[in-house]
Amino acid sequence: MHVTVRAYRPEDLPAMRNLWNAVVERGNAFPQCDPLTPDEAAAFFAGQSYAAVAETAGRVVGVYIPVSYT
Repeated sequence: MHVTVRAYRPEDLPAMRNLWNAVVERGNAFPQCDPLTPDEAAAFFAGQSYAAVAETAGRVVGVYIPVSYT
């Protein structure tokens, strides 16, 4: 399986949101309690210092944002 990691594009947002919300809904990785709406997802990922996706066969299969310790 070939996986490409690249900066996200706006058309990736639905898949990114689905992946993110699946983890949030499991409640074991992120501090958020509520899933992101489409508008919240667009603002959230745009507001990161960097956001990327892992893609295979034209399908987004992962999301990456750097951790910021301040």
